[in-house]
Amino acid sequence: SYKVVPGEVLTPRVKECFLKRALYLRLHECDRQVAAVREGMARVVPVVFLGFFRPAQLQELVLGRQTFDRGLLRRMTEYNGVSDTSELVAWFWQVIDTLSDEECHLLLRFVWGRSRLPRNPDAFPRKFTLQFVSKHEPGSREVDEALLEASTCFFSLKLHKYSSFEVMLHKIRYAIHHCKAIDADNYAHI
Repeated sequence: SYKVVPGEVLTPRVKECFLKRALYLRLHECDRQVAAVREGMARVVPVVFLGFFRPAQLQELVLGRQTFDRGLLRRMTEYNGVSDTSELVAWFWQVIDTLSDEECHLLLRFVWGRSRLPRNPDAFPRKFTLQFVSKHEPGSREVDEALLEASTCFFSLKLHKYSSFEVMLHKIRYAIHHCKAIDADNYAHI
């Protein structure tokens, strides 16, 4: 290995050695970081199998689906305090169909603390629980002013028996865009 000496005359040989050394250093400056990323990825997909995946497939394995699978969420939902055929449940799924994929990911973060659904039903640790509560008189103004509530530890959402689809949509959109704290994590103080 050649070392450049200060004040040395720049000859073609010195120039070539300097360029080789600079290129080597540039190509290997992130070796430790790349090794750490590789080690982390190996926990998801064994390294020997990485060559079998296209980049998009590997991205989905590591990060989850970019699109929101509304059907999968619906299949993995159980209802508490209301029948799955009720008008309130129909409004909820209409809200889900109205939301963009990005907003559905925000909703998932609000109710579960994660932004992606598992790839299949077997990967769910528990079902999503949709619960309707009635702390106020049905049809009263207080019901439509009440905010929804989520429990990320239990993957559940408590909705009030709102008077209309529009009110439910507004309350859900408000929550997912403005309520970023998860289980009193002091988000508001940051």
